[in-house]
Amino acid sequence: MLLLCGAAPAADGQPSARVLFIGNSLTYVNDLPAMIEAVAAQAGLKGRITCRAVALPGFSLEDHWNDGRALRALQQERWTLAVLQQGPTTLPESEASLRTYAKKFAFEASARGTKVALYGVWPPLSRIGSFDRVAASYSHAAADVSGAVVPVGEGWRAAWRRDPSLLLYGADNFHPSPLGTYLAALMFFEHLTGRSPIGLPGPSRSKDRALRDVHVAPAQLRVLQEAAAEANAAAAGAARTRSFRLQPEVAVSVSAPREDRACDGGAGCPRPASAGRESARCSYPAAPAPSRDAVGRQMPGAQMRRW
Repeated sequence: MLLLCGAAPAADGQPSARVLFIGNSLTYVNDLPAMIEAVAAQAGLKGRITCRAVALPGFSLEDHWNDGRALRALQQERWTLAVLQQGPTTLPESEASLRTYAKKFAFEASARGTKVALYGVWPPLSRIGSFDRVAASYSHAAADVSGAVVPVGEGWRAAWRRDPSLLLYGADNFHPSPLGTYLAALMFFEHLTGRSPIGLPGPSRSKDRALRDVHVAPAQLRVLQEAAAEANAAAAGAARTRSFRLQPEVAVSVSAPREDRACDGGAGCPRPASAGRESARCSYPAAPAPSRDAVGRQMPGAQMRRW
């Protein structure tokens, strides 16, 4: 999807894209929005892609809808693309929740001329066999809203097929490492610009602070770039050929584990009052505290909480 084509012009008259991420720590750990901007700058598009986020620890899309800040951010400014993300979403109840609230946000986005994409994530390492379920849930949600999916989890798998030694999980075996987020940034760069990430300069050649923790050898850089392009191409091909008949809806159970819809956990598992239901203690690791840079990139009134 080439979003820069036909996008609003920047101050210099060149087309630009404004992207709003609505998600949780899988978005703000390593500051994915800033990393996308840095990759675009390396490709000669400095200032042409602006990414902002309403990203809060442990939030599902339902939590964001009930909280209200993400919706206000979507309504109060003009965006080219809204990117929706929650936890792994491997269970039928979690998929139903994702699809229900993706539709709600997509309705509001379309009323303002904003396109929608789903940020397809990954399961924790302890549930590595669930990659297919994660991909299916996000693909179904994207089809529901006639939107796209940027299947980062599938990008990880494509990279591992080429080099199984790549450390894409972070230390907690759930949140992304800087390398895992960098692969996501390559995929979003291609989605936003229509330009292949293959051949882009590596992060070591950038002075942008968003890329300072990304360390990758030249051979691995090529692997990541090829994996990003492969996963995006597969998703685009699937979108062109699949039937857009809606999958049967699944009623959301009040007993659905919240960690499958959100992402954070540990003994201090946050349960926003807006969530509307309680569940068993989350089993996923707690997210690292967001960096000062990441906090500074949040929309006004939606700064990330520290748990």
